Amino acid sequence: MDTPITNTPTVMNVDEVPSLLVPITDRRLLLPMVSIAETLPYKQPQEPKKIEGCKWYLGDILWRGIMVPMISYEAINGDAIADIKGVTQMVVLNNTGVHPKLPFICFPTQGIPRLSRVTNDSIVEDQMIVPKAFDQMNVHVAGEPAAIPNISKLEQAYVQLMSL
Repeated sequence: MDTPITNTPTVMNVDEVPSLLVPITDRRLLLPMVSIAETLPYKQPQEPKKIEGCKWYLGDILWRGIMVPMISYEAINGDAIADIKGVTQMVVLNNTGVHPKLPFICFPTQGIPRLSRVTNDSIVEDQMIVPKAFDQMNVHVAGEPAAIPNISKLEQAYVQLMSL
């Protein structure tokens, strides 16, 4: 007797969002894995063209044959640019569709990002901390404080800076 073959898709738990906790100078950023193209060891960016009053644009890196702008998440939020250390990594972010000439953007970390499986029960918005300019919101994930970055706003700042 033949057993019928069915094409039943694997069901994922939609209440769980695989994410990365990314260390930066004074806190962590929480990014869903779908927003991240890759994490990799830090590469020194090419020297950027000088733009009056802009300290957060660090230059471009060549990644998979594409020039990707590197920003300082700390500096775009008004803080000092972080020092590059031996544990510094880079996070390359997928675009959100702000501009077709900006497929990716990246920033250096202050350590190695780590996996976090975020569930409805493990995340709580922290309304006591005012979000910085490029944060979507502040949260606690399994008791750890983190900020969720506003990736579209980061892209818009770069597009505006470069007059794309």
